[in-house]
Amino acid sequence: MKTNKKVSSLTALAALVGLTMGGFAGAATTSASAPTGQSALSTSSIANTWKALQDSPLSFSLLADTASTRDDDNKITGISSTDIAYIGYKFNADNSMKLENRWVYTNAQQKDSTTTFSRTVLSYKRSNLLTEKDNGVSLSLTGELRYVPDAVSRVKGNSPGLYRAVVGLSKSVGALDLAASTYIAKLFVRDSSIKTKTDNYIELVASESYNFNDTFSAYFSQDAYLQNTQANVNEARSLTLETGIGHNVMKDLSLSYYVGASPIDRADSTWQRDNEWLKKYYLGLTVSLTVF
Repeated sequence: MKTNKKVSSLTALAALVGLTMGGFAGAATTSASAPTGQSALSTSSIANTWKALQDSPLSFSLLADTASTRDDDNKITGISSTDIAYIGYKFNADNSMKLENRWVYTNAQQKDSTTTFSRTVLSYKRSNLLTEKDNGVSLSLTGELRYVPDAVSRVKGNSPGLYRAVVGLSKSVGALDLAASTYIAKLFVRDSSIKTKTDNYIELVASESYNFNDTFSAYFSQDAYLQNTQANVNEARSLTLETGIGHNVMKDLSLSYYVGASPIDRADSTWQRDNEWLKKYYLGLTVSLTVF
């Protein structure tokens, strides 16, 4: 996506300002009095701005994920959709920051649909602490600060946000890509007298993907989640398995079709398996778009 040419973010921002000011100036001029070359100038300004953004350390991408949901009778009756906008800044090959804004939409049968601005996350990532070339495996470390904008969610979870550390490992073996991440989170607590809400959690995620070619791939992932409360009772435990097909539609647009289920999904501090877990599967589609 990025070229090797070093263009400062100030150049990109200046181009954005120039385009914006040009847009306001154009809005104040009627088409009858506009110079004949105005359209060509506007097109040139847009092209220059787009080139500056593509060559800058800035990045902007979108993700939309939609999955089926089930009712109390274990019937698929609704959907849950997560939409995320990412704005990134790359200082160099090893250091980057990202701002994430996330909205969640749910629509279940016989229930009102809801849309929630669920989180804002600011993260810093240090890549290449280890590299495959020198160490046989790649290692990265990410620090995250999360805020929960929705007031109802803050009260329900007894937390306005959290901070989280992520340790990521990855390795490629031919067409096979292997990855594993450990997430360790500590929540900011609103009311310390409430001991039964999440205080911290640990999440382990592993994935294996095989690239058939530049267009199609297949993956399998495992996600284990361990919630901890100060009361040490009724803590969540889950294990989710998911498999899917990835499709690179074009350079910056990809789709993922997947199916998943949870052999373990408890709220009683145990890891007891659900014998009916295969009947509780979900289906989903993820659309990823890199804007620049």
